[in-house]
Amino acid sequence: MNPNKTQKKIIWFAIIIMAIMMLFPPWVRVYDRGLSSFAGYSIIFTLRNISSSGDVALFNLDFKRLLIQFFCVITIAGSLLYIYK
Repeated sequence: MNPNKTQKKIIWFAIIIMAIMMLFPPWVRVYDRGLSSFAGYSIIFTLRNISSSGDVALFNLDFKRLLIQFFCVITIAGSLLYIYK
């Protein structure tokens, strides 16, 4: 199957959105005591540890949130590809 012009645009747009999501993934802050909280979005190259009020916090990628985002983009792109076939 050869994609038409609109489908190609949808595919490229989805690829670009997913690349941006991988470049700026969601982060989780994990504390000494095992507690964690959402730390926002930041560029992938900035892995860092911080010390706030005596607690050392580690930043980890929030893979669950990232996978949900990928699933949403793929679902929306797939739906649009089906509509514009």
